[in-house]
Amino acid sequence: MRKPKQFCKCNRRACGKHFVLFYCVIGAGALLLLYYWYQLSQRDQLGLYEPRLLLWWTQYDETLYYRNIYCGYHVCTITNDRQRLAEAKVILFYGSHVRDYDMPLPRHAYQLWALLQDETPQNASILFYEEFLHHFNYTSTFSRYSDFPLTLRSLRNAKDLISWTYVRRLRSRIDIPILFMQDNCETLSGGEHYVRELMKLVPVYSCGACLRNIDAPSFKRENDDLRFISVFKFVLAFEDAICDDYITDTFWQALIVGAIPIYFGSPTIRDWAPNNHSAIYVSDFQSPTALADFIFQLDSNETAYMEYMRHKLNTAEPITNQRLLKALLWHYNLNISKKFEKFEIEICSEINSNKEKPVAKMANQTHFNCPLPQHLPTTLKNYTKHASKWKAVFTVMQCVARLLDRLLQQNAPYTSRSFTNKLDQLIGWSAC
Repeated sequence: MRKPKQFCKCNRRACGKHFVLFYCVIGAGALLLLYYWYQLSQRDQLGLYEPRLLLWWTQYDETLYYRNIYCGYHVCTITNDRQRLAEAKVILFYGSHVRDYDMPLPRHAYQLWALLQDETPQNASILFYEEFLHHFNYTSTFSRYSDFPLTLRSLRNAKDLISWTYVRRLRSRIDIPILFMQDNCETLSGGEHYVRELMKLVPVYSCGACLRNIDAPSFKRENDDLRFISVFKFVLAFEDAICDDYITDTFWQALIVGAIPIYFGSPTIRDWAPNNHSAIYVSDFQSPTALADFIFQLDSNETAYMEYMRHKLNTAEPITNQRLLKALLWHYNLNISKKFEKFEIEICSEINSNKEKPVAKMANQTHFNCPLPQHLPTTLKNYTKHASKWKAVFTVMQCVARLLDRLLQQNAPYTSRSFTNKLDQLIGWSAC
């Protein structure tokens, strides 16, 4: 008879523990329900049941549309209906489609402006000037100082940099050591003039529309471009514009496949390279001749060449750049195929989380910093002509930015004709 008593005693202890656990679960559930009840009551008080209206001023779809997006329990309505301008909380702009004669005026005190620009700065030269840029409350650009930075938009994660998936043995790479792929031969940076001079000194496989000397391959499968790049030892990664933090995919692709990027572009590129010895920088050489001599030395010295492969060879610490690692961990990843939708969600979340906070901040030059004039270490006369042409273009754009700043401060609608007339006057009077 003792055993059953002991058995019952053990059961009582177990049952007691179960009851305590049961009441804890009930209590936690009750607290959770109270929390949601409180949030819903706040939602009523703040008027969050009514979706915030976000208006795309620079339409990326010609058809009139309305659609809702959901950010937690917040809702925003996205539209391109300009008739709803006065009701919109945020006006959305795509930088490449901004037109100086077509602005959403009058701008009400409660309205915020948000700018997305993921394309080449050459397509949005008006953004080079703070006179226009400071009218935006939120930006998503290549700059690390942007609200939603796109600095690493062409690099998914650190694993791609250290992976050996596309790396080939040096001896299996082709005899022509350098690859150049560029379609635009009228870039703002003028890098193509430097490449033209370099091609006279060292063999370059150029398969883009610019300076092409061999037919371009056809890429039919995913990542065929990486497989193609991997047969070269060096890749000319020349940006089409010189801007802080503006780094395009060619630089990252070279590192991913185990080639050495020969880089010309962002003055801040060293802030983002995996290691101190990851790339060759054109700015370190006095002339194309000096660079060509250095390339020949590396091409003939496997040991020296492999010193640039730390991100592939050093398994203990392949990437020493802590800024890069941290940015890859937290960076705002803009999916190219859904860039507008991603931007909308970020803005919707931002304005709802800051509903009761006054927005005093405005964008500044650090959000789109492209120093002028550009500098290219070459003596070609063609580059002098190139620089003169762009200087003339930006002289006009400076006038445009200053006139636009004045009109936006006046906050009254204007026509395309009146804008053109005022611009002609400024240029004629040399008042820029």
